[in-house]
Order: sequence, then structure tokens, then C-alpha cells
Amino acid sequence: MYRYFGLLVVLAASGCVQQHQVVRQTPSSEGVQHKFEKNYTIDQKTKVSVGEAVVRVHDYYTERVGTGAWYVTPTENVTISGPVVEPLTFSTAKSYPVKGQISVDGVSYRLVCPVEGGHCAMVRPDGSIHNRVSTGGQRAIVVIYDMTVSPTSARMIEREELKVEERVSATQGNINYEILYSGVSNNALQFTYREYSPEGMARTAFYQNLNYPANAEFIRFKKFKIRVHSANSESIEYTVVEDGIER
Repeated sequence: MYRYFGLLVVLAASGCVQQHQVVRQTPSSEGVQHKFEKNYTIDQKTKVSVGEAVVRVHDYYTERVGTGAWYVTPTENVTISGPVVEPLTFSTAKSYPVKGQISVDGVSYRLVCPVEGGHCAMVRPDGSIHNRVSTGGQRAIVVIYDMTVSPTSARMIEREELKVEERVSATQGNINYEILYSGVSNNALQFTYREYSPEGMARTAFYQNLNYPANAEFIRFKKFKIRVHSANSESIEYTVVEDGIER
């Protein structure tokens, strides 16, 4: 379900610096779905108040995105101690997020930090704990000193928490706009056209004030043809006759 991308990790050992690769989990798409939403029905009489949408259209795509995180829980309370580095302690009462994976000398280790921003334990695929620790973050340095893992019998049990979210696709087409009724002023029917981003944020550069004769039987904007039955400073009664949208 998941894809991975690489981040550079530096290993300091015996006076030399070697490059290693750490991988982290990234979201993966589970497919795109087309959606079309509108607030009107062709040839159906409707009434809205000033400030409400005469027409609202949202033509967009969503994708189900899988996200997840790995966690580990120790089988025993464990402490990793040694020179230079503050002791790392793990409790059986807590779960700890896996920050990534690092491959050293052909062995893949999970990086698990008991404290955010602190050093990380290096956990083997079988759950056993290496006697070296690493810094966290996008660039990690493996401490050259041997540490003491106590008890050595402790293991980290791994589990994965999955979550699937539906998001508006940023890579597919998106049409999101509305026409608001603004009332009657200076012998004119007034409307406001507004466009929105895929996330529903107002795009003020795409606002437009629309004015039509107060006695107009029909008004047109874009591909819409709207019959006006009655209108005043409080509300408008109307019917959307055409919208030009293919069905």
C-alpha cells in the first residue's frame, strides 16, 4: 500500500564517514473518483434570501489516500546507556513511533526515539536492540561508542496503524463557484459571482459583481439561463432553465 523515499544518513565510525540510506513512509493513493455537486435542479422553482447562493457548482475529483505509521512497544522496560549520550529509556506502558529505517552493513534497523528530537534506538527486524544509537531527524549520525542494552532479552514489538482519508485531488480538474443573490438596488438585480480553490478557499481575484435590469424575465451568465419569477430586497424566486452542463 505504501511507497518510500530516501533521505541521506551519515554514519560516523572509526574515524571515517559512510553514506547510508534511510527510508520513510509516504502516503499512497487508492484511486480517483469524480464528484459533481450542485444546489439546484433544472426547471424547479426555488427561492433564496439575499446572501444565499442562487447557483452553486462544485465539479471535482477526490482520491482516497492511505497514511499510516509504525509503532513499537518493548516487551520489557529497557534502558540503553553509555558514554556521551543520555540514557534512552523505553516503557512497556507506552508505544513509540518508528521515525524511519536505516541500513548499516547490510542490516535494516528501525529508528525509534523515546524523546522527540533525541537519540534513537536501532531495532533489528527481529525486534532485538543494537548496542549503538543514532541521532534522529532527516540526517542521522550513528554514535561510534558501544552502549549497554539492559535487559538484553528485551524486544520491540512492531505494529502499524493505518488511516485512509478522502482528499480533494490537486492534480485533477476542479470547478468550484457560486452565484449569490445580492438584492435590488438602483433599479437593478444584483448578484455576486465567486470562485473557490479545490480546498474551498475563496479566490477573491475571481469575484465579479453582476447587474441586470430589475424587470428582467431572464438573466444569463456563463452557460446559465435563469428565469426570474419575483425579486425584492429580501429574496428572489427563480428557476434555472439551462446550465450548459453535459449529462
